[in-house]
Amino acid sequence: MRKLTPTRTTALVVLAALLITLALALDLTPLLRGGAGWRWPYEVPERPLNLLPGALALLLYLAGGEIWLARLYQTGEPRRRSHILFLSFCLAGGLIVQMAFLAFYGNPFEQLFLRTVSSLSGGFFEVGVTIQNVPDFLRAYPDLMPDWTAHPRAHPPGIVLLFRGSEALFALMPRLSDWLAGIFRPWQCHHRVLMALPDSAISAASLGMALPLIGALAVFPTYDLARRLYDRGTGLRAALWLPLIPSFIMFTPQWNQSFILLTLLGLWLLHRGLAEVRPLYLGLAGMLMSVATFLSFTNVNLIGMLGVYGLVYVGIVGRHIWSRSDWRRIITGSALFIVGLVSIWLIYYLISGVTIFELLSIALTIHYELHEPYLPWLFFFPVDLILFSGLVFSALAGVEIVRSAGRVIGNPREARPDAVLPLTLLICVLGLDVSGLVRGEVARLLLWLMPLVVIVAAHAATTLADRYTDRGALDLALAVQLVVMVGFLRVIGTELAPPPTPPFIAEPPATQFSAQAIFGEQQAELIGYDASLSATRDTLNLTLYWRSLERFDHSYFVSAILVGEDGQPAGVNDWLPVEGGYPTSCWRPGEIVIDHTTIPLNAAPSPGNYWLSISLFDFETGERLPVAVPGQAPDTQVGLGPIPIPAATP
Repeated sequence: MRKLTPTRTTALVVLAALLITLALALDLTPLLRGGAGWRWPYEVPERPLNLLPGALALLLYLAGGEIWLARLYQTGEPRRRSHILFLSFCLAGGLIVQMAFLAFYGNPFEQLFLRTVSSLSGGFFEVGVTIQNVPDFLRAYPDLMPDWTAHPRAHPPGIVLLFRGSEALFALMPRLSDWLAGIFRPWQCHHRVLMALPDSAISAASLGMALPLIGALAVFPTYDLARRLYDRGTGLRAALWLPLIPSFIMFTPQWNQSFILLTLLGLWLLHRGLAEVRPLYLGLAGMLMSVATFLSFTNVNLIGMLGVYGLVYVGIVGRHIWSRSDWRRIITGSALFIVGLVSIWLIYYLISGVTIFELLSIALTIHYELHEPYLPWLFFFPVDLILFSGLVFSALAGVEIVRSAGRVIGNPREARPDAVLPLTLLICVLGLDVSGLVRGEVARLLLWLMPLVVIVAAHAATTLADRYTDRGALDLALAVQLVVMVGFLRVIGTELAPPPTPPFIAEPPATQFSAQAIFGEQQAELIGYDASLSATRDTLNLTLYWRSLERFDHSYFVSAILVGEDGQPAGVNDWLPVEGGYPTSCWRPGEIVIDHTTIPLNAAPSPGNYWLSISLFDFETGERLPVAVPGQAPDTQVGLGPIPIPAATP
């Protein structure tokens, strides 16, 4: 049997990745998408050309990155500035690729907003921006959790507090929040709950929309960690590949994207603390993990991963090279790690009187109500992890894990710092799989672990893919998988309906009666109306003609009161414009809105003249908008009439 050469190995990796990708595209086996209680939805794209921007951006990014990498390799040890520029390219290019793929669903920035404010895909925004008193909220948090949607009710307070802080910050910058809200509101102008929020709360959605950027910042600690573990070439390739993790691109914007930054920073601090024997770094790693768990209980897994890394480091590196004084410093650092680990939770307890164990009890109860069976997910867990980590990355990481284990077993008395990360990855994957802690949404929940796959894969690639053709083939297989997964899998959605789009009417048709009343702060003008009694004489048919002047920031109801000559109400009606299908918050400046309604009458009307009182009001507060009519004093309603009603025909 011939020995596998680097070229043959990369060829096998590419061939396997392409075949599995083909099976996924054709849905030859749904087992690739999960099963036993959880399966990612499959759908053939109706508009495949919408994938073109993402595919082109991805190919340009990979081509530019490979050319740049080749030049950096040729120059040997380039200046630090060259590396910073390359990492900045990875950050910017990775974001562009992500936004280009998000354009498959429509306006990418609109998609970021919708997924942030959605109860289905998020839920944190709607809780955070409505917090009134933070200390009271924190004290009542365990009682409030069961009433929320799926995501926030199983999480600690960290994320919702970030939205609360974002809202408070935007409240201090009214011009900026007004500008941002003016952009965001039209995307859900018909959503009454959202439109009732102040501009500062609407603008706070930009925190969730920034998650792809926050996660992509991980290219910097990825590079430095990989450089310290292996070499600069591995660090640069890991940074190039990191933004292309399929799960990172597909779960946009989810808070799990930001957790990869926490993973890399935590590992970077821990590695430096162990390699340089610096207790302070270990303490900072503990504090970072305290923050991470305050954001999500998913990040408890990060603590386990760091623990595994530390034990593996001690076993195959530290015990060979540390002196007695080093051991004492490591023990001190471990104590600082524990102190840092409880720091944020201690502050929370002092403010609220609530312990982490109370919240964990509620969150775990909710988590284990999902009921995915244990045994099938021993299989589906690694399948989901391998697929969404990237088939090429997973295969290369597997090769490196085997090589690292062989080196350690072959010479156990030699310190092997290069084997620490691969063995940590192996132990974490096996431990999580056997424990059954993560079943169902493995691809999203384990996004924090996938950067380890990329770093280990990047190191394998530096020795296996030593030719342009090898690296190009790996990149091509990765690109094909990304395009297929974005095009055929629907891993994230919202319950939000698109805004209404009625036809634009530049000029109103002829009206029975004219009017001239400006509502609000020059937001809309009532320019005319039609009114007639129905044939049954029990309702008044009314049509109002509005000209929109500036965008409304609320969805206002219209109120109409029909008054007879005796001053008594003959009929009353409150309604949302255009039968609720086109609320005021959707009106676009310059368009004419024709609003038909009927006013039920108290009794058959007597013949004579009648008048209408028209106002716009906030349903939640009852507050009415001011109305300006030429030659009249300011008011909150406008009187229309007289409307003649003839006697009944015998």
